[in-house]
Amino acid sequence: MSKPTMSEEQNVERRIDPEVHLGTTVVDAVSEATGVPVSQMDSELNQCVDPDALDDLFSDRFDGTPRQGGQLLFSILGCSVQVHGDGRVVVTPE
Repeated sequence: MSKPTMSEEQNVERRIDPEVHLGTTVVDAVSEATGVPVSQMDSELNQCVDPDALDDLFSDRFDGTPRQGGQLLFSILGCSVQVHGDGRVVVTPE
């Protein structure tokens, strides 16, 4: 798993790892931004977005080519979460 980076705005940014469930990457980044333990995050994520649908939106196409562009924005635990088609997950505390 990639190490998070913090910017001046206290954003947490992670790279999407195709070997890791995207929901796990989001939960880890939100946990880092909020201090809420990962063990308490699964139910929070499920209330905001369907983790399987999230994976489907940003996974490679059936022919193996990567999806280009696209972005999904949602809020969870007082944070704005941006999932980008270029492979970034950015969590910004609001």
